Amino acid sequence: MTDFIIQATKKAWTDIMTPLGILSHEAHMSVTKAGMTLKSIDGSHVSMAFADIRSADFQSFVVRKKQKVGIDMSNFLKAIKRFDKADAIELRYEGTQFLITKVVETGTDQVITMKPSDPERMTDTDPAFPQIAFDTSLLIQTSLVNEAI
Repeated sequence: MTDFIIQATKKAWTDIMTPLGILSHEAHMSVTKAGMTLKSIDGSHVSMAFADIRSADFQSFVVRKKQKVGIDMSNFLKAIKRFDKADAIELRYEGTQFLITKVVETGTDQVITMKPSDPERMTDTDPAFPQIAFDTSLLIQTSLVNEAI
């Protein structure tokens, strides 16, 4: 059974996914009736990119069951390179796999399957930033500050 079906042009998918894919090869994807949220964290857990896209911003957006799943950004971007810029591309999730499909007037064409990222690595919480304890002090000679002013 299909959990969700999201349709947008190749250009829209590229605009959404490329910045996140540059940061990390995978992202956390959360899909509800309100829209899609993507969160990508770099390998050193220093930088995070976040995209929150409303359902109305897509050509078509159908959610039968809300999902939190990992998506391999590099594989997704490689898959959609096969399509033309103006093609409508459908991202469908069916429990254990993504289906990436070019939508044509007579139905669908060129179905590409893709496994989700390892769910064991996908968590609901962001990693905690490490707390580094060190003493800091700043010494400024007042004569230098007065001359600068």
